[in-house]
Amino acid sequence: MIVVAMYLTPALENATVQMVALGLIFIGMVSSVSCLYWLDRSFSIMATARQLVASGPYSIVRHSLYICEATFILGMILSNCSVLMVALGAVQFLLEYRRARNEECILRQTFPEYDEYARRVPMLLPRFRRAEVPPPG
Repeated sequence: MIVVAMYLTPALENATVQMVALGLIFIGMVSSVSCLYWLDRSFSIMATARQLVASGPYSIVRHSLYICEATFILGMILSNCSVLMVALGAVQFLLEYRRARNEECILRQTFPEYDEYARRVPMLLPRFRRAEVPPPG
């Protein structure tokens, strides 16, 4: 729907905004492909628990692919900013969040180690911690 909406709404005529939007779209696409490669046979359209992938991008956030897709969608919204694009983007984000919660339930039921993984790795937004500096000797 959001791709169709891009054709129904004019693109913003600001070169800086368009460059940022294209950057987000590019980053979202490339990182999505990377996540799909990392998931390998664990990827499925419907939520299934084939194996627990907890390395690579999935060691940073539990739902890496959804964050990458959200980055892509954010770029499209920014490029053709309109009420329609923002509304469709909000629906997209809400549906992806619900899908992530559903996947979490299935993974918790299937893998006993999922609770430990969930405590260690944030769901959607990475934790940025400052490096510990040892006290002067």
